Amino acid sequence: GKIADDLQGRVFRKDLMDNSVTYKTEFLNKSYTEATGKCIVLITPDKERTMNTYLGATEFLAEYDVDEELIALSEWVYLEGYRFDGQKSKEAFYKTIKIAKKYKTKVAITLSDSFCVDRHRSDFIDLLKEAADLVFCNEDELKSLYNVENIQMAEKLISSTITCLACTCAEKGAYLFHQSSIKNIPANKVSVIDTTGAGDNFASGFLYGLTKNLSLEQCATYGNKIASEVLKVYGPRIEKNLEKLIDN
Repeated sequence: GKIADDLQGRVFRKDLMDNSVTYKTEFLNKSYTEATGKCIVLITPDKERTMNTYLGATEFLAEYDVDEELIALSEWVYLEGYRFDGQKSKEAFYKTIKIAKKYKTKVAITLSDSFCVDRHRSDFIDLLKEAADLVFCNEDELKSLYNVENIQMAEKLISSTITCLACTCAEKGAYLFHQSSIKNIPANKVSVIDTTGAGDNFASGFLYGLTKNLSLEQCATYGNKIASEVLKVYGPRIEKNLEKLIDN
């Protein structure tokens, strides 16, 4: 991502670094007037969220921001579909994939949002077929990608284009598509307060499992477990210690 040199940007960067996350991307050049991106999230009684998003500085993530050394040293690179909503960040997206392929770093891509899929459907389908080792999405995004009514209808289309896809389906848990097979990974029932961040936290749990060489089914179970925790709080940040959660 990309941030501006303003209060929100400085707080964001400090927060990442305080949590031992490497973040070396330069602030947005001062010749731009855009501020650090923001998102107002409205939670409706059905616990779903409506987002009013200002992309701001992140729309100007550019090719020069891509750290080749960091990608070369990484096992996975995780790409956010939202970055297609900016020409400069779209170019950075493709450069990242090119570098990842050069160093045999695996590529995980999230579809991000069904409206984002609607805007870039053909590009996404080509991209997933050519570059993705792993795809994350939710049910609405998957249906939008293939213009189908349910995920079962997408099964055949997935098997011909994508090696591995994990699709979250709210209380139904997740569906794991792998090498022409589909498997439901159930989730424990929780008292939902807010769904903000559930997909991102699912992906984080899944990728954590991959770094521990767990099976895909175990990775999806980790994803469900992490996502279920963020459903219990307002906002995208889990309030309990994740190390203890994983140990249990």
